Amino acid sequence: MKDMDGVRNSDIFVLLTNEDGIGMYVELGMAIMSKIHKGKPRRVYVIGNKLGRSMFFFHPSVRRRKTIEDVFLDLGL
Repeated sequence: MKDMDGVRNSDIFVLLTNEDGIGMYVELGMAIMSKIHKGKPRRVYVIGNKLGRSMFFFHPSVRRRKTIEDVFLDLGL
């Protein structure tokens, strides 16, 4: 429950892709739905080398980036 609350209450959600992850799709789906219904998180990112692994990575609410530095640039940090 704390994990779900963390996703729903985050300002920025960043998913790190990998070859073995399965549970990460639950958090990503929660982040997308929360953004749609509550406007939070403000931004949802997927980063890494596996950016084509899931159809959810191509949802209009998701920004795909290669590195965390690219996320920081996108956020103006």
